[in-house]
Amino acid sequence: MRERLITTAAIFLAILGFATVQMRAEIPIVQADTVFQGFGGGSVSGIVFSKEGSCIILNRVPQPAEIDIMTHQIIKEFEKVPNYTGGGGSFFGDDTKKIVGASINSSDLFGIKDFSGEVIWDAISGKIIQAIPNILLQKNGGNYYSYLRKSSKEYLGRFDINTFKFIDSIYLPKDIPGIGSAEWGAVGIIPNSNKVLVGVKRYIENTLYPAELYVLDFDTKKYTKIPIPYDAGYTSSSINQIVVSNSGKFKIIEVKLSGANTAFFFYDQDNNFIYKMDNKDFINITDIQQITTNTIITAIEDDYLLFCLYNNNISKYRMAFYNIQNRNVSKYLGFLGSGVYDETSQKIGLYGTILGLTGIFDLYALPVKDISQIISPDLVYSNNQLEYRSDIAFIGESQIFDTTGKLIANLGLQPFIIGKNIIRINQPLMKGVYILTIKNGTEQSSYKFIVE
Repeated sequence: MRERLITTAAIFLAILGFATVQMRAEIPIVQADTVFQGFGGGSVSGIVFSKEGSCIILNRVPQPAEIDIMTHQIIKEFEKVPNYTGGGGSFFGDDTKKIVGASINSSDLFGIKDFSGEVIWDAISGKIIQAIPNILLQKNGGNYYSYLRKSSKEYLGRFDINTFKFIDSIYLPKDIPGIGSAEWGAVGIIPNSNKVLVGVKRYIENTLYPAELYVLDFDTKKYTKIPIPYDAGYTSSSINQIVVSNSGKFKIIEVKLSGANTAFFFYDQDNNFIYKMDNKDFINITDIQQITTNTIITAIEDDYLLFCLYNNNISKYRMAFYNIQNRNVSKYLGFLGSGVYDETSQKIGLYGTILGLTGIFDLYALPVKDISQIISPDLVYSNNQLEYRSDIAFIGESQIFDTTGKLIANLGLQPFIIGKNIIRINQPLMKGVYILTIKNGTEQSSYKFIVE
């Protein structure tokens, strides 16, 4: 999307390279709303919602920044982490406690040499209020967990965010059933319980074997193995990520198999295996002929996963909404990067990792059932008319809809030339987001624009 001073054509696809991708109309492309154009420098490694969804905080390491969703302005920059040397992952926010945190490395943080751990900011003042070494906090709802190493032993513990101390912990022995050594990896927090899923890498004489999955119960202090049904022939794997849907209805284990393949194993709320998806399955349910599944970006309620898919034919990434129950891709999202789903505001916060280009996708305010395709020419609204650039000459019929699909204006037929065209609107438009559709015979294209 390219911003103009007065009004803008809110189109992400041009910047992000989607315009060159030919898509079938069965799977529509939808767009996020631009909130922030990005910083002049510095990478962004996380995003959280604050103030009940009215603001977002970007982890522009080593200095987060808060942005107002409505005004698109930076509200404040947080205190910069001194002597920053790396890190910035596991970014979380707690709107109830008014804090945000990230795992950070620093050569000297408040007198702690070679600090590696969790830095926590006060979300109101933006000041650093805690620096806790040797932990990596993960959050789901009000539950916090972290790894902890003590005396060469590795623990996984529940963490009290009020006192910044561990409530209890479970020692993770390396000699669970099987010979050789093991490393504990990805963790998925099970909502409304004191349980987590945790992955294990197992080595025998320096050879990596298939990864294992366990449920750790902090009430009983026991762990139980959950079988992963690998196909025959896979001799090694590792668990990259464990994603649990909002209520815990589904658990998805993202497994890196031997070679370049990634598989996703789906389990129900009782940890029973349901089905597996991998590259060949995604090819069957998308319109991409050669595809590599890259990773899960975020879970969306109990219905969807937002995937990052890679089109091998044209070397392009895209984000896809995957319906867990129906096992299909329902739509693509015109954005590249990563993001999180906020259950309170029912919005997806999106960010580009390089400079922090930021977007918001509202699940319910921007339905896409009536938008067959969104592509990306220049489109500018000003003084009750649209300036539209076309690559071809044709006679087309134009209509304007709001984001609920309601017809706002029928602009009739007019000839379009190659280059700049003026589409006159016979009524004033209120401030908001609109969809222009242009029908050229049996073909229809849709474009989003903003009246500010």
